[in-house]
Amino acid sequence: MKTNNREYNIIHEEEKIIITKKFSKEAGQLGTAAYKTMMQLRAELPGYKFETKTIKKKKNKKSYARLKLGWS
Repeated sequence: MKTNNREYNIIHEEEKIIITKKFSKEAGQLGTAAYKTMMQLRAELPGYKFETKTIKKKKNKKSYARLKLGWS
């Protein structure tokens, strides 16, 4: 069973909690809502491992960020 949230996903079959980079950074500060949520998850699911979500990138992606046109 997979539980979805914007900040974290719980995958019960693999005993993993996948968190976003933003949530991880916020959870590092005492007293924030993310910190309280992280501590609650650790207390409720003591055997689960925390992992940071990785974004899949396309290998052949074309980028036009610094494109200069001759007619400008």
